[in-house]
Amino acid sequence: MNSTYLELLEEINKIPVIDTHEHLVHSEELLDGRDDVLQEFLLHYMSSDLISSGLKPVDLEKAKDRDKPLLERWRLIEPYWEFCRYTGHGRALDEAVKRIYGFDEINADTIEDLGYKFKKANKPGHMKDVLKDICNIELSILDPWTGMYECDRNLFRRVWQPQNYLIALPYESDVLSWLEDRYSIKIESLEGWLEAFETELEENLNNGIIGLKSTIAYHRSLKFEEVDYSKAAKGFAEAYKLWDQWGHRHKYNIVLPLYVQDYIMHHILSVANKKKLFIQFHTGLLEGNRGILSNSNP
Repeated sequence: MNSTYLELLEEINKIPVIDTHEHLVHSEELLDGRDDVLQEFLLHYMSSDLISSGLKPVDLEKAKDRDKPLLERWRLIEPYWEFCRYTGHGRALDEAVKRIYGFDEINADTIEDLGYKFKKANKPGHMKDVLKDICNIELSILDPWTGMYECDRNLFRRVWQPQNYLIALPYESDVLSWLEDRYSIKIESLEGWLEAFETELEENLNNGIIGLKSTIAYHRSLKFEEVDYSKAAKGFAEAYKLWDQWGHRHKYNIVLPLYVQDYIMHHILSVANKKKLFIQFHTGLLEGNRGILSNSNP
């Protein structure tokens, strides 16, 4: 590397960063007991790369079993890890263990010492040390999937996913009834559904969210057609009738036609615009092994 590159890199590293996509725990107290290095590193992302490279799901679960010896678990995934070392996820983990724990890479010679240092570092102040001091992250935008929980505001701000108003998940639940109970309302129409969204949005704004987020590309295309209200209302009424006849009794969610989802997304965007809220859309790469990449084409 020439001196000009190194000088530029040094100056760039001084620039504070706003991290716009995080799924970290919203409070350090929730890290208590989460001190097994493989269990944490294989929580998601890298685990999907390993499965894509040929690791059997049953062996992935064995590798995350903290009751088994760490080196033994590492041996299960080691051949596949080498296939993944230079993916974005693999490189990020190697860079992390180098900058945080002082190891050049994760391998059979370092995994046990890494496990010890990882466990030892899991104490109050560690998140601040990593995010602020090592990574120079001024603030991280946290996506905890819900707007209810407060976060450490020295490190985070939160967004909320209003996704249940388009595709309520998991299917084996009953979001509509939950909303009725929570807000003491009756939802029987698209109008009532949208009013519930605005009520929940206000609650979450009062709880400190600063914007909205959508990860709906995991489930459908990001192309949202313009649909008139009367068509959307009729479609919602038909979906509600089916839910009321069958889904409600079996604790299943209402399933809305695509064009009703389209209308609701435009409504969400309109409300966000009026309230001067940003909305983040998950585009590009999708976590997991069965994502439809064309869905996330912006």
